Amino acid sequence: MKQLMWLTALLITGSFHSTVAAGQPSRDTLVLATYQYSTNTRTANLQPLALTLQQQLGNPVKVMSYPSVQQLITGLSKQEVDIAFISTMGYLLYDQQSQKHYTPTVSLQFPPDTASDHYKSCIVARHDFAGTDIRSLQAVKGKNTFAFVNKGSTSGNLIPRLALSGAGISSPEAVFSDIVYTGNHKSALEGVINGQYQFAALGKEEYATLRKDNPAAAAAVKVLWSSAEIPLGPVLLRADMKQKHKTQVVRALLQLHQQQPAAFDAIKAGWTEARYATAFKPVTRASYYRFLNVQSTPGVVKEILEQFGVM
Repeated sequence: MKQLMWLTALLITGSFHSTVAAGQPSRDTLVLATYQYSTNTRTANLQPLALTLQQQLGNPVKVMSYPSVQQLITGLSKQEVDIAFISTMGYLLYDQQSQKHYTPTVSLQFPPDTASDHYKSCIVARHDFAGTDIRSLQAVKGKNTFAFVNKGSTSGNLIPRLALSGAGISSPEAVFSDIVYTGNHKSALEGVINGQYQFAALGKEEYATLRKDNPAAAAAVKVLWSSAEIPLGPVLLRADMKQKHKTQVVRALLQLHQQQPAAFDAIKAGWTEARYATAFKPVTRASYYRFLNVQSTPGVVKEILEQFGVM
């Protein structure tokens, strides 16, 4: 009887572990992951790519979405992911913690048209603000709310904070009476228009679209500063992934706009800032730091990244 009970318990335990394991990717399954923006998990945007990779690699590819950039970074630190679509700031935050487990390989690129606002950041104010540029914010007095997009946003947090620092405002929290994070670029801009916020940092594409579609609403705000073109976030590959898989993934992405245009368009549709991208291009870690070091000093960059790093 005792042996029968022991065997029954063993079988139940084995069944339990099999059930848990079934819910997790097997060692042969590649995990393609990204992060949620507002209400869009972006899993549907990556599913066509997953199918393409699955056919070319001969391995199952599972798509995952983390609730935030910070949670994706935590997933990377635990090596839960094989292929990651991450924001520029997300990559830099991860890179500050570790350069060992994941390598930037490619990112989306824009056509060579420097006059267009493909992926830029801007700081806007209410139209009745007396100042005319970003340095005017040093003299802000009284109760003023400054809205950022979210803590992991490149164009809605990192780049404008670097610009504010360069304009003499090293800590917006010390200058403005209230700092808020709206969750998306549209809400930041609309908050300034309706008077909820006095100032906001956001992706310039949101402002450009409003000015095109609703000039009267756009007249309620004015741009105090805008950035240079920001490099889009990289696709990261797990460093210890099989070399043949790395080669196949990179080749598939570099050829995606020609070989699988529908999959390429689906990716672009998930990222507003990638709307005008034309293809993937190779990138390196140095590509991102060259851009940052033009915007500010390495010390300031490091300080801001540490402020929003995952604890």
